[in-house]
Amino acid sequence: MSEETAARSVFGALGGIVEIGAVTAAGGDLRSASVGEFARTHSATTDRLMQLVRETGDFGDAVMGIGEELCWRRDHEVTVPSLLLSAGWNGGLEEDAESVRRLCEVGADLQLALFLDGLLESALTRTPRPTDPGPIPEALEIAVRLTGLAHRVTPSGVFRTWRAGFLPAILRPDSSAPDWGREGYRTLTRALEDTLDR
Repeated sequence: MSEETAARSVFGALGGIVEIGAVTAAGGDLRSASVGEFARTHSATTDRLMQLVRETGDFGDAVMGIGEELCWRRDHEVTVPSLLLSAGWNGGLEEDAESVRRLCEVGADLQLALFLDGLLESALTRTPRPTDPGPIPEALEIAVRLTGLAHRVTPSGVFRTWRAGFLPAILRPDSSAPDWGREGYRTLTRALEDTLDR
């Protein structure tokens, strides 16, 4: 996988996470949710997160610029359809606050697992045989806090979701992952288990 592809998977999930955080901060009111204001209010946090993403993949300025091109820190409208996409749903929901709250929770589960998957891909793109998870645990903890749902979502819970939903397809004998890639994922999985379960 190329650096750019790995980075895009991280930044795509991060866009969903920030949207969910903005809606959560607005109490589930889509009309008053402001992604730009949320990003400005949390600029120190998102700056630190971007630094950790850079370190995870050893990304240069050109690759990191992709994140800004995707406009995830600029103001834009958050709609029910975009939340449905973040949550991986293709059904419809009413726009009442309770429905939006549930949608944000489902979306957080999915987007955080995708974010972790992107971080792991980035780490393996940089170092095929990693010995530790590096900045990934801190990056995951910050991403969880950004959703505004840390009272129900934890980094260890995100890891378990990723391990159950993503890892089996990677480790299957018929997967497209090369042997060194499967071994890299095994190593990182064990390292994250040891780190997040402390």
